[in-house]
Amino acid sequence: RETAFHVVREALTNAMRHAPGARVDIEVTRCDDDVLVSVTSAAATRPGQGPGTGTGLAGLRERVGKRGGEATWGPTPDGVF
Repeated sequence: RETAFHVVREALTNAMRHAPGARVDIEVTRCDDDVLVSVTSAAATRPGQGPGTGTGLAGLRERVGKRGGEATWGPTPDGVF
């Protein structure tokens, strides 16, 4: 649960920074001992703060990996992230 919380927190932080005003959808699904966290955001409705350092996502990937999971991110074909 703690790792899922960190995933959601990082995703919301990134959405606020890079896509302010955008709608953010969060879905958390549990299946046996696994948890799938999906966070999507639409395009920003106003200018973002520009590129970050990238350490937040790298740290997130490391944290999830230590728990045996995988973290992926990027734009989807329909224009959300």
